[in-house]
Amino acid sequence: MIFDVDDLKRRGFQGFKALRELEGKAQGVPTDSGVYVVVREESTGPRFLLRNPAGQFKKRDPTVKVKRLKEKWVRGAKTLYIGSATSLRERTAELVKFSRGRGVPHWGGRFLWQVECSFNFQVAWLVDDEPCRREGELLGDFESAFRRLPFANLRRERRDA
Repeated sequence: MIFDVDDLKRRGFQGFKALRELEGKAQGVPTDSGVYVVVREESTGPRFLLRNPAGQFKKRDPTVKVKRLKEKWVRGAKTLYIGSATSLRERTAELVKFSRGRGVPHWGGRFLWQVECSFNFQVAWLVDDEPCRREGELLGDFESAFRRLPFANLRRERRDA
C-alpha cells in the first residue's frame, strides 16, 4: 500500500517513533534538514475530539468542527501529514510540544491533535538537502494516489526552491 510504513521505509524514511516517545527527548532525530511524516497505523476509522488539545498560536484556537475533520479524512491513508524542516530535530520537537498544548509555531498539521489517541501516531523522517522540493514531490505522489492532500495538510506550500 502506498504511504504506509513499508512504503515509507522503501522511500528511505527512518525513525517511526510514537509521539509519546519523542516527548521531551528528541535524541535520535537528526538535526539535518529533511521531510517528516505523521503516520496512523490503525485501520479503524478515527474518532474525533470536540476540542483540540493543541496549543494556541497567535491567540488562535486550533479546534475545528468535527464535520470538517470528517470531510478532510482520507479513507485508507496511513500517512496523515507531510512536512519539511531545516532541522528535523527542532521541527519534530515543536510538533510534539504543540500537540501537548504549548503555544509553539507548528500551526500546520493542527487537525492531527483532534483525532483520539493521537499520542500513538508515529513520526518518521528522511534527511534531504532540499526539503521543500522533496515535500512537494511527496505531496504530489500522495495526491496522485488519493486525489487529495493528506488529512492534516490543509494546503500545498508555495515556496521558491
